Amino acid sequence: MRVLHYTIDTYVYFPSFRSQTSIKELGYEVKISRDSFGRRVYHTVLNNYKTELKGKGLYVIDSITSQPRLLYLIMKQRGVIDNNYNAIFENEVDFYEYLISELKLAGTKKKTPRRQAKSKFTFWVNGNGNAPYIQIGELFPIATGFIKKVKRQNYKDCAALLHRQEASIWIDDLLENIPVEFALPVHDSLIVKKEDLQTVLRYCKDKYPDLRFDCEKLDNLKPETAE
Repeated sequence: MRVLHYTIDTYVYFPSFRSQTSIKELGYEVKISRDSFGRRVYHTVLNNYKTELKGKGLYVIDSITSQPRLLYLIMKQRGVIDNNYNAIFENEVDFYEYLISELKLAGTKKKTPRRQAKSKFTFWVNGNGNAPYIQIGELFPIATGFIKKVKRQNYKDCAALLHRQEASIWIDDLLENIPVEFALPVHDSLIVKKEDLQTVLRYCKDKYPDLRFDCEKLDNLKPETAE
């Protein structure tokens, strides 16, 4: 997959009636845009949803270890087998917990061990050069080779590939087709009402049995902190 453009359009029309009506129901002005890099959707409350939407009885459904699992599924579909990498998902091991154990991640003042593991994965698939992800690359040499091939034209292409796969699932399919009226996207997750939670969760699991879904009350989510 060759990605040619890396731009973010400003408040262009995005054809999601459900998103528009949901934002209006929450009392916000409707502003929705979609970038051409990973086809992610940006809307009025995206950046501050963990604080802005507290106390409204909302829940977040997300995909557990979303991008690591999508990378596994993409490689599997293309016939690329990294036994070490595949075993994590075939044995239902948490990918980030595996990295914590194998790389002996202890955390820092600003990052938990799990955040450290996520950062290493991000460097591995998104980075320009070998230094940031040499440790994780040694764990998964075949997967690393696959990532390098995807990056051959542009080092951003692997990030775009995974983002677009997420967008295809969460925006183009689930957001458009779930059998409820209210929903807002957050990249690899959906914000839904409490009364719709089980309906949407069941729909996601039935539609994408190869993914692993989880849910949490939005009020329990902590805002991201600067690192």
